[in-house]
Amino acid sequence: MTAIAPELSPLIGPAPAGPTLRPLPPVSRQLPAVPFALLVFGLLLVGMVGYLVLQTTLQQQAFTLNDLRAEADALSAQESYLEAGLAARTTPQELARAAQTLGMVANPYGTFIDLTSGQVTGVNQVVAGQELPKLNQALANAMAVTSVAAPALTDAATSAVAPATTDSQTGANTANTANQSEEA
Repeated sequence: MTAIAPELSPLIGPAPAGPTLRPLPPVSRQLPAVPFALLVFGLLLVGMVGYLVLQTTLQQQAFTLNDLRAEADALSAQESYLEAGLAARTTPQELARAAQTLGMVANPYGTFIDLTSGQVTGVNQVVAGQELPKLNQALANAMAVTSVAAPALTDAATSAVAPATTDSQTGANTANTANQSEEA
């Protein structure tokens, strides 16, 4: 690279006769050590406090989730217990026992209605309850046995299915039922 002579450069023209330029002293681009160290320490402190708050929140949510899962398990067990009780109460034997309790008797004379034609087949007859003595005796015996055994079965089933909760402070399982040793 060669310098352009003043006479050969028509665009630049001759060099000005004014003061000449001189370089400035270099600008220091370093931060002082103490403020920089305080900035790094402050950022580190804010990060650690944020991490601590985040961990504490996550642990609290984990305890809450654990409690909610235990509650869901207890409700699921209670639902199963109630569905089993409903299924037991809708059996034909239970319906016959409930009907006899209401004073109904078995009718051996069936009367049927054809739904398509609306025609009734069979003859309606009033029954006195003595038409099927063996069936009536069996229902009476079953009713006596179930009325004695039903409360004991209900208490045993309730204590067996009683929902358990977890104490989040100690982690110990506690049952919601009374002391079972007192029942025995």
